[in-house]
Amino acid sequence: MKLFNFLAGKEKAAKETGESFETSSDLIMALRELDEAPKPTPKKAGASSKAILNQKYASKACYRIEEVNDESANNACPGLAVPQQGQIKFRCRLELPEFTVVSDVFTRKKDAEQAATKMALEKVVLQFSSNRVILQGFV
Repeated sequence: MKLFNFLAGKEKAAKETGESFETSSDLIMALRELDEAPKPTPKKAGASSKAILNQKYASKACYRIEEVNDESANNACPGLAVPQQGQIKFRCRLELPEFTVVSDVFTRKKDAEQAATKMALEKVVLQFSSNRVILQGFV
């Protein structure tokens, strides 16, 4: 649809100036112009949880991904000679100087890491707000 609108605009401009817009070279030039046009960049909602933690802890944060064998997915037949291996899942342990968090089990490493990061960030925010409440009581 975007290409159609672009070409329609080029054709309209050619008609207004009295030029012809029927040759394939004109079409190729129009496609090149469209390809070279600046493309909109997606806007980020804000810094990710991992970026926020890296600002505070830098190299002190240690992510450890652990493989977890899913025994509940064992669909082996009773008479089968070769045992079936369950699906491998992952858990992330995030070690920070003040505390350690362990994520739930996920099928992708990235999901486990993101969950651990989110848990750690929530814990940091809780510690910060509880310290702030305590300090406000003394002021």
